[in-house]
Amino acid sequence: MLGVVTDVTSSEASLRWPIFAPEAIDRSVKSIIAVPIQAGAIKVGVVDCYREFAGAPATVGRGRPE
Repeated sequence: MLGVVTDVTSSEASLRWPIFAPEAIDRSVKSIIAVPIQAGAIKVGVVDCYREFAGAPATVGRGRPE
């Protein structure tokens, strides 16, 4: 798995995290990107990135083909 993008403003997120989602939105977090860190077969942890905008970040202008 490369990463998971969660739209905190979605109704699905508010059902899954009824306490966390509203608190995150109150703090201007609209989406969370979680990227697992793995060394071979060993799962080391996760890096979480919080965004002010809902959805996945755009790839335009980031060195990837459109």
